Amino acid sequence: MTDSPFLGFDPRKAGLSESLSRDLVTIDNLVGRTVLEHEGEAVLEAGRRLFDLAAANPSADVFDKIPALAEPETAAKTARAFTILFQLINLAEQKEIIRVNRERDHRPESVRDAVNGLKESGSTADQVSELISAVSICPTLTAHPTEARRRAVLDKLESIARALTEMDEDEDTLSLDRPLDSEGMAQDDLRRNLSALWLTSELRTSQISVEDEVQNALYFFEKTIFMVASWLHRDLNRAFSEAYGSGERIDCGNVLTYRSWVGGDRDGNPLVTADITWSTLLEHRRVVIKNYIKLLKSLRRELTHGSEGLAADDPLLVDVNSGLKSAGLPDSILRRHEGEPYALKLAMIEQTLSEQLDWLARLQKGESIPTCSGFDSDQLWNELVMVRSGLQRAGLKVAAETGLLARMIREVEAFGLDMASLDVRQHSDEHGQAVGVLLAAADVIPDADSYQSMSELHKIKTLVKEIESSRPLVRGSWRGDERVEKVRGVFRVIRKAHELLGPRSVQAYIVSMTHGLSDLLEVLLLAKDAGLDTGDLDVVPLLETIDDLERGKPLLKELFASPPYKVHLAQRGGFQEVMLGYSDSSKDGGYLAATWSLQKAQRELSEAAKAHGVKLRLFHGRGGTVGRGGGRANRAILSQPAGSFDGQIRFTEQGEVISFRYTLAPIAHRHLEQILAASLVAASRTSLARGSSWT
Repeated sequence: MTDSPFLGFDPRKAGLSESLSRDLVTIDNLVGRTVLEHEGEAVLEAGRRLFDLAAANPSADVFDKIPALAEPETAAKTARAFTILFQLINLAEQKEIIRVNRERDHRPESVRDAVNGLKESGSTADQVSELISAVSICPTLTAHPTEARRRAVLDKLESIARALTEMDEDEDTLSLDRPLDSEGMAQDDLRRNLSALWLTSELRTSQISVEDEVQNALYFFEKTIFMVASWLHRDLNRAFSEAYGSGERIDCGNVLTYRSWVGGDRDGNPLVTADITWSTLLEHRRVVIKNYIKLLKSLRRELTHGSEGLAADDPLLVDVNSGLKSAGLPDSILRRHEGEPYALKLAMIEQTLSEQLDWLARLQKGESIPTCSGFDSDQLWNELVMVRSGLQRAGLKVAAETGLLARMIREVEAFGLDMASLDVRQHSDEHGQAVGVLLAAADVIPDADSYQSMSELHKIKTLVKEIESSRPLVRGSWRGDERVEKVRGVFRVIRKAHELLGPRSVQAYIVSMTHGLSDLLEVLLLAKDAGLDTGDLDVVPLLETIDDLERGKPLLKELFASPPYKVHLAQRGGFQEVMLGYSDSSKDGGYLAATWSLQKAQRELSEAAKAHGVKLRLFHGRGGTVGRGGGRANRAILSQPAGSFDGQIRFTEQGEVISFRYTLAPIAHRHLEQILAASLVAASRTSLARGSSWT
């Protein structure tokens, strides 16, 4: 079949680069050919006429000028053609972004650029190392109804992007993955994947479930985030070494960590139950362990070195020899890696992780089993470092510090065994209603409605008394109505997660529509009711309205002075997180008023925290569009009020922009390196403003 362009546009007339123009013409030809092949001339012609009409007479009556579009089926297929065309244009744009950044001799807003800038300003190696250890960037993935594309669609889009890239390569380029006669293979891949995309439903026929949303979020961890996080750690070490001539590694453990709301955010979503939250936590751990096992299998094939260069009493050899009997490795593994201590050690690690996977499967089935005896995150990291240290002692520096082993160590630094700590979010009204019922059941108040009618001061006094009381509110067997038990159930799940999975599995409880101190004390009381130690949980107020942003500073002062909250704060090491709602504040007061209120709130919240000796981290609830706080995150970091940013930042990655930022690994790399570079620069400015020894 000959080429049949869909729209026949000429991108060169718009001044686009030669490479991008070539891709856009290819895409237009492929979409036209696919539409013609599967739907026929009528749909192709309707699309062309619609495009021409939009350019010539955008106010014209479409159905009058193009009668074919009055047919619902033709209109739907024409819209589908434009949708796929726009998706592929976005892919071409991403590919161009990658090309431009790779061709730059000096890439601005990169980690190397930031570290070199700090050195040129006079910062010493110790100062920069200290700064890096203080930086903590925490993207937080959220679900969003406007981003519901299926994994099958995302996979096909990525395959099309790869085929476009292969078409750019010179035909003489040596590839070990192609036959000797490989002409036209990339074009065939493009046509095949585009045809499959056309015949694959964009959305599910049934409503997307919370479990589907969880799997969508996990897709991006498996596809790009695990790998790209390790790239950021490598960038930091390389930049530091190049700038200061030091071969020593720097501590990157907390530089980049991820969190997720998907499966834990129940504000306005009754489908997010306690059981869903529990299964999500297990799925987080299952996915990250499977990722590590996959890496370990590859590493065993790579590190088949013998024991040459190691002393007989080397710690690695001693550990392997003493642990082989109890490790329970299959005979096939023992035979395959006989005399290969590094591979045997990796096999032992893999075996332990496989046992942890089995333990998770039993938990998922609801079995009541004790805590797993396998690794925690720190132990897994230490096991891998033991392998690296052995390679270094044997003089195998390249094997120790590059390749899959180095990548896996960096991934464990960033993700541990929790992958991404799951946030729990609930509306303050739900807490208030549950607390009222509990207080009435405990005969503290005559009925649940009495609590709702109390003044804020009366609520605070009642809550403080009950939080500080040694007696439980109700018997352990007591149960309220369905609404109350939904609230109580999630606190019990958090307690179970902390006991079985560790406190990093759930680190934050976010209170939507926080209006006063009572909204936060209610969380402490509900945690007490569930037997949950809040010393392992941040209680995070979410300030969403203009009025709440204005009251942010007085709220923190009152919060930090509250006796039970002071105890909680001490347990958290004097750390407090506050979330700022960009989208809701814009809806509440308009874009300009919200922007000013947010800027003012950041400054005032920082002042309140400093006055009480509290370490504050602001959590920015940014949406995808500018009106909802969207835009380039690195510029938002650099524009924060002077002295308010000390290197700690958390922000939401809204569902509708996650696929753009995280489908292709180099795009994710560019997104994150700009944020990390901006964080280093902004934190150094704060250090200077505070009169530190920085020069």
